[in-house]
Amino acid sequence: MHLKKTSQKLNIYVQIGVLAALSILAFVYEIYGNTEVIPALQESFTILLSLAAVWFLFKEKHYFAAYAILFLLVYASGLYSFIAWFFSLNFSSSRFLFNFSWFYPFLALGAIYLLLLMISYLLNSRFHFNSQNFKLTPLIIAFSVLMFLTHNIVTFIFIAVVEFIAINYKKLASLFLMLGKSIVVPFTLLRLIVNGNIKTTTTGLWLLTFLAFYVIFLIVQEMIVIFKPQIN
Repeated sequence: MHLKKTSQKLNIYVQIGVLAALSILAFVYEIYGNTEVIPALQESFTILLSLAAVWFLFKEKHYFAAYAILFLLVYASGLYSFIAWFFSLNFSSSRFLFNFSWFYPFLALGAIYLLLLMISYLLNSRFHFNSQNFKLTPLIIAFSVLMFLTHNIVTFIFIAVVEFIAINYKKLASLFLMLGKSIVVPFTLLRLIVNGNIKTTTTGLWLLTFLAFYVIFLIVQEMIVIFKPQIN
């Protein structure tokens, strides 16, 4: 089977079924191990918003973007973890230096599937840059500043790549992703307050929280503009 024909050979209903399974696995993987309520809620909202972006792109038949975003957000790191575990075998002790997780083989298989479908759809439709989707708005500026101040440069570039893919195809998908990233700071502050650690908070955290709420406000405004014609 030629790689270019992979997406054509797989029935769309089969792809929907596999995507549903991969989405469930991604959700469980992201929230697994969270014993505190607030971090669990934050992780749940973040991954659900990310999956909303993926499924919206898939529904709109932007299959490459949907698969690419799911791969980058969840399965790329899962594939890396599996490879790192596999190559951590120490011959002198006959033991793996990295701890094994039952998630790893499933994430690795999911990553390979997503990669194959991504490449196949890219070869069939090619990448088209939609310049009209890129405008320097207050939201883009505020979100970029928030991400730059709360992440290291590598993570910031990674977020920018994911957002670029989303907004190039559908603005609403990028808004879902932005919202998922923006809620992290308020949840961080909320966790400290609930745990009685409000005195450990800093001026920077409070200012970042206000900036995050401003970004969330702008995102909601944009979403209302998109959804209003559909409601009417």
